[in-house]
Amino acid sequence: MSELPTFDQFAGSIEDTFQLLDATDTALPAQLIEVKPLGISAADNRQAFSLVFRTRDSRILPQRLYQLEHPRLGCHALFLVPLGPDGQGMRYEAIFN
Repeated sequence: MSELPTFDQFAGSIEDTFQLLDATDTALPAQLIEVKPLGISAADNRQAFSLVFRTRDSRILPQRLYQLEHPRLGCHALFLVPLGPDGQGMRYEAIFN
């Protein structure tokens, strides 16, 4: 696993599909639908931001750490929280502060 991509790298990946590995290591396509700046982190002076992913799967996955893979950004462990459905699928959020 490499260093976590930055806000700008994720922002350049809007609408890309990531592979989310569930508890059984089954790959579930998750589209990055939003990258939102949250200000500057006081801890390390980096851009804080949130990511919102959407899956087409009807299951609601529990909040926990998931592996997400992307061809350009690599494989990263992200803590995802379910936000609920939006009419197109189930949404999950990760926050980087």
